[in-house]
Amino acid sequence: MQHKLHAWDAGFDSAAILIEQRPEVALARRLIALRGLSPPIDVEALVREYAELHIIDIPFDFDGFCINLKVPKRIPKVIVNSRRSALRLRFTLAHELGHLLIPWHVGTVVDEIDIGGYEADYEYVLWEAEANRFASELLMPADWVASITHSSASPPQALDQICSTARVSRAAGILKLMQFLSPGYVFARVEAGVFVESSRSQGTISDTVRSGTPAIEDPYPYATDRWSLGAYRWWRFGSISMPRASDPTRKWQEVLSEILHDVEPDPIAAKKLQGSINGIVSSANSAARFDRDADRIYGHALQRFHAHARTNAAMAAVLEHPLRDDFLALRVAAFLR
Repeated sequence: MQHKLHAWDAGFDSAAILIEQRPEVALARRLIALRGLSPPIDVEALVREYAELHIIDIPFDFDGFCINLKVPKRIPKVIVNSRRSALRLRFTLAHELGHLLIPWHVGTVVDEIDIGGYEADYEYVLWEAEANRFASELLMPADWVASITHSSASPPQALDQICSTARVSRAAGILKLMQFLSPGYVFARVEAGVFVESSRSQGTISDTVRSGTPAIEDPYPYATDRWSLGAYRWWRFGSISMPRASDPTRKWQEVLSEILHDVEPDPIAAKKLQGSINGIVSSANSAARFDRDADRIYGHALQRFHAHARTNAAMAAVLEHPLRDDFLALRVAAFLR
């Protein structure tokens, strides 16, 4: 089932908006505006305007380095590793341009654009992250990505267009795309039958899949839409129609007590489980504060129940109980009253 993406939902404080406020991102946007640039960006030509560029075979595992950054009377030099793939090399060049233009990046910087070491100097990690954000914005401008996201029929279609036009890797493209998806999307990457990476769009309630766990066919049976593209998978959690209670005259407290009686015979454990259940549905009610209706609260509650059920056998039993929907329908009705 195809679903039109809506990247800028009303009331949604997008992570993309926050990222755009960073000075290194604003710098990339100013460069794009001043030069009238649009993807694909000729990033090599830009680097050559600001530095002496050498693309050479380097028999070591790093992407490149800059020397003489902001050194008076010295010409900056950028050396990048020709052993990298063409797409990674493009991102590296954009990254090095970030070092050249970000005012507080000075001296010499040796680059590995995949930052992951805990032993790295704090300032180095900060500079590398800033240069990565500059590169991402330069190669995939926010307005352009937002436009593609709005007009695409699915996340895979948007990702394909971003990567093919901007000439970036899928890894770089997915990081940018996830910033512009509205609340309710989970992404995962699969390698050798195992989930190796997972993230979610800003404001999404559902949990991500755990890295290193088997990539089961459908970890989100309550998702309203699902897509795949090679090793990449997406799920969307939209509004789910809430079933009607079989007996609308019952009190939700009575139904919950019956569920607890069946699921957890230990009174102390049952009391604790009751508190968790009430916390879940209250949280779902709060999460649906925008465009609040019964279906949205019900859908949010299911997402939270499934998240807890992954590691809690008692909650999994509650989720499977035949009175679950009766309880939720009555509880949601009470919230709305």
